[in-house]
Amino acid sequence: MVGLQGSTSGKAFLLARAAGQTADPNYAETYFRQLREATPDRVRKAVAPVYGGPGYRLIARPKPQLRAVSGGYDLTRGPPPMGPMAPIVFPAVERVQLFNGLQVLLVPRPGSMTDVVRLRFDDAGFAGPSRQVASLAFDLLAGTQATPDQRVRAERAERLNGRFGAVVESDHADLTMNWSAAERARGIALLGDLLTKPDLTPEAVAAVRQARTAKLREAQSNGNVLAERALYAALYGEEHPLADVRPAGGIDAGQVREWVRGHVRPDRATLYVAADTTMATLRPLLEKALAGWTAIGPAAPTPEMPPARGAPTPSLTVTDQPGASQTYIMAGRLLPRAERPDGIDATAAWAANEVYGGNPTARIGSNLRVDKGWTYGVGSGLYATRGERHWILAGTVERDHSGDAVAEFIKEMRGLTGDRPPEQAELDRIASAAANQNAARLEGDSDLLAAMADAQSDGLPHDDVVRQPARLRALTLEQLRGASALLADPDKVHWVLVGDWQRIRDQFAGLKLGTPVVVPLGP
Repeated sequence: MVGLQGSTSGKAFLLARAAGQTADPNYAETYFRQLREATPDRVRKAVAPVYGGPGYRLIARPKPQLRAVSGGYDLTRGPPPMGPMAPIVFPAVERVQLFNGLQVLLVPRPGSMTDVVRLRFDDAGFAGPSRQVASLAFDLLAGTQATPDQRVRAERAERLNGRFGAVVESDHADLTMNWSAAERARGIALLGDLLTKPDLTPEAVAAVRQARTAKLREAQSNGNVLAERALYAALYGEEHPLADVRPAGGIDAGQVREWVRGHVRPDRATLYVAADTTMATLRPLLEKALAGWTAIGPAAPTPEMPPARGAPTPSLTVTDQPGASQTYIMAGRLLPRAERPDGIDATAAWAANEVYGGNPTARIGSNLRVDKGWTYGVGSGLYATRGERHWILAGTVERDHSGDAVAEFIKEMRGLTGDRPPEQAELDRIASAAANQNAARLEGDSDLLAAMADAQSDGLPHDDVVRQPARLRALTLEQLRGASALLADPDKVHWVLVGDWQRIRDQFAGLKLGTPVVVPLGP
C-alpha cells in the first residue's frame, strides 16, 4: 500500500491492470478499499481455492487477433504533442515550533494510510572533522541490527508496519521513519525514544564500530565502491572529509555522546511530516513524545568544509579486475561554488549537465547506448556541497570499447563549446522534463519531504521544487552555452577505470589521460 500510495509508477501499474484485466474505471480506488478492508479470515478464504490443495493447472488461451480500428492517433507521426505545461501546485503546509525549539512542517495528506517523517539535522553531516563520528552516531541512533537495543526497536517499528533509518551526507543528516497511520501515537513515541534514549554505551559504540569496519572490509572487493573512493581521493585529496574512508577505530563513547549533544538537538533540526492529520492533532503527540529531548549547552560550531587538495589533472586510476567482461568508468572534476543555489549560474550549470548526461536522452546516453550499443546506461550529475561543486559521470561499457567510450566522452565534452553547442530544443526539453519530474516528486511522501528539506537546507523556500521549472524556462540559450564551458575541458578531469587492465590498456595509449596508477581489486 505504501508503494502504490506514494509513487507515480505504482499508480500507473494499477491503471495498466485496470485497462487489461477489469472493466472498473475506478479500479485504483476499488483496490485500495479492498486492501483497507482485508482481514486475516478474508485473505484465508480468498486464497484457499488457489493455494489450498495440491496440484498444478495450466490454462492456455489463444492470443486474440489484433485488428485495426478507425480513429485514434497515428504513432508513425511520433509521440503526440504534450501541450502547454500546467503550473505545479505545491500542497498546503502547516508550520509550528515546539516548546523544545524544534521546527515542524506538516503536509496534510487526506486518505493516506501511512505517516512519513524526515528529521533533518543541518550541520550534522560529515563536513569538517565529523566524517567518522557523524556516520557512527547515526548508525547508533537508527541502526537495526548491531546491538540488542537496536533489534528491539526494529521489532517495535515492524509491529507498527513501519521502519526507520538514517542518511548522512556531507552537509546534513536525516532520521527517516514511517508507520501505519492507525499507529500514529505509538510511532511518534518510538521516534521520541530514539532521540531521548539513544544507546550510546561503550558496548553499543564498540558493536557499531565493528559492524562499520566489517562493511569497509567487504567494500575492498567491490569495484564500483573502490572506483568512487579513488575518484574522490583524486578530486579532494585522501585526507579530505569527502574522501577519507578510514575506519572509526579511535572513536569512543564519550566522543560520540559529546558529538550528539552538540549536533543532534532540536534547535538545529526541522521535522517534516506527511500524514492524514492536522497540526492541532499532531502537535500534542509530538510535545509529549519529545518533551525530554532538549538542547543542552552550546551547539557545536557550524563545520567548514576544507578546501580540496586533489591530484593534478588529467589523471587515470585503474582498479585491475582480471577476467572482467565490462569496464566501469567514473570521471569527475571540481567546479567553483555557485553564488546562490537558485541563481542563474547554478541553474545554467545544472541544465548544461542535463544536456551532456543528466537524463536518459542526454548526449552521452544517446551516443553510447542508442547509437553504438556499447552500454546499458551512462550518465552524469552535478552535486553541490559546502565547498566546491563536483561533476561526476559514470557507467559500464563493453570491455572491447572501453577506450572508445572514453574518447566519446571527451568528444562530447569538447562539443559543448565546439561544433555542437547546446540547442534551444534541448533547453526546452529539459525544462519540460523538470516540470514533469518535479510534479512526480509531489506524489510520493518520501520524495516530497526530501525535496522540502533539501530546499530549506540550501536557504530556499520549502516549495522550491515547483519553482525550479520556471527558472529553467527563463534561462536563455546564451546563458546555457556560457555555463557549458564548465564541463567542456577534458584536461581538468580525473578518470577511474575498473576492468581487466591487461585486456584494455592498449585502448588508452593515445588518449593522454596521464600516467595510469594501477591497483589490484581486493584487500
